[in-house]
Amino acid sequence: MATDETSVENTSVLLSLWNVALKVLNFGNHILLFTLAGYLIYISWGTGVWSLHVLLCSVGYVLLMGEGIVVLAGENLWSGFLSRRVNSHIHWVLLLVGSVFSIVGTAYGYHGNALRNRPHFSSTHGLTGIISVGLVIIAAVLGLPALFAGKLRNIIKPIINKFSHNLLGTASFVVGMVSQCYGYNTGFMRRLSPEIRTSTFYLEVTGV
Repeated sequence: MATDETSVENTSVLLSLWNVALKVLNFGNHILLFTLAGYLIYISWGTGVWSLHVLLCSVGYVLLMGEGIVVLAGENLWSGFLSRRVNSHIHWVLLLVGSVFSIVGTAYGYHGNALRNRPHFSSTHGLTGIISVGLVIIAAVLGLPALFAGKLRNIIKPIINKFSHNLLGTASFVVGMVSQCYGYNTGFMRRLSPEIRTSTFYLEVTGV
């Protein structure tokens, strides 16, 4: 009996430590997201085509989508105490606004290339960017039935619906972050020092 009680206590301690570790990591993730987004907003603030491209895509992907994904985690510091339904609504609002920012930002990038007669989506940055935007649009379309999965259970199984949405949503975010990382080596970022570009890259990778 004593051995069983000790085992239960040890398990409880391990779970508590695990929850603390998750909260610490979650806090660190928020710091990285806001630091990276804030820095990118600072260096890209302006009304030029490329400034708007960097500004909108950075806010859309890094900040809004990043926060929109972690809001569903039970360990999330600013939403963990809210109900699952409320968090779901916050999730789709942040993801929707982030998607709009990213799509408009990509359009500015396309316009910037057109003004300089450059080929579109020929670089790794541009190619991964447009792939991510395509996945974002598909994930958003699938997100609507996923939001009402319970009411549509007779048409499509909720687990299939949500799995498809989660898979494409995760893929769009990861590919978008890859595009962000390659974007730090474009002409806009080359005007900064290599040390700053390297620091931004590591912040991005660590945040992901």
